[in-house]
Amino acid sequence: MTACSILVSATLAACSATGVPTEPASSAPPSATVTASATADCSPGTRDVSFRGQSVRVHIPKGAQGPIPAVVVLHGAGDSGPGVQSQTEFDAEADRQGFMTVYPSAASGEWDLGQQGVAFVEALGRDLARQCADPSRLYLTGFSRGSAMTFTVACSAGRPVYAAYGGVAFADWRARCRRAAPAPIVYLHGTADQTVSFQKGYRFSNGVQTPPTPLAMRKWARHNRCAKGPIRTTIGDDVVRRAWRACKAAAAVDFYAIKGGDHQWPFKSVPNGPLLKSGQSWASVGATEVMWRFFRKHRLPGV
Repeated sequence: MTACSILVSATLAACSATGVPTEPASSAPPSATVTASATADCSPGTRDVSFRGQSVRVHIPKGAQGPIPAVVVLHGAGDSGPGVQSQTEFDAEADRQGFMTVYPSAASGEWDLGQQGVAFVEALGRDLARQCADPSRLYLTGFSRGSAMTFTVACSAGRPVYAAYGGVAFADWRARCRRAAPAPIVYLHGTADQTVSFQKGYRFSNGVQTPPTPLAMRKWARHNRCAKGPIRTTIGDDVVRRAWRACKAAAAVDFYAIKGGDHQWPFKSVPNGPLLKSGQSWASVGATEVMWRFFRKHRLPGV
């Protein structure tokens, strides 16, 4: 299955008919409220709220008590919070593991990769920490442009809001990242991605070029001052994980290369698996599960 959607500049807004994922319809629309806080209501359930004028979908699992971990999931270009929930199925993992999921929708359908976008994502994290979430266990992840936004936040020079970062199908490294704190990162990318090249990176419409995926991840490991790695592990017949350890501030890096994978969110292969939704694919690992296993090992120091 192909998935051209979801990336990165206005030039990609009109994808070809060879695989544009559309936002799946929700079978049970959540209730809608408008509030100054994204999580003024910490009771279990799923609801849509408004934070700083942008729609945010919040899911709190049954039985949740006290401050719990929270995973903020950022959608790709032209998508939405409910859309990326359907694509990633993070709510199901949240219900199994007992963490909150939060899905903001960019006002224009496309995340601002500048300071304004960073300010919004960090403000959302601080708001979660004031209300329902454990401030030491906030995590940020995303797909495609949402992954690019995640790396942009990781590059922020201010005090970190999130304890660890994850992404699928868009890695980035810029010189400005050198001013950022070490950032624990888990990342997955298909080697046959036709939208954001695994081997070449991505060129924005303004001419800015991102590095090839393997180089970007090596730069993050170097930035995190990892003394050990990459440790190479083959998983199944289509995944190679490279892991860096003994890093400053325990900022480990896990990088999963999916052989033949396209621009999609991978799920772990299962015998006689169900028909996938648009934007999903099978692999020997599932992004949602490996991200949570990575996230749960990290806490934000000094909180």
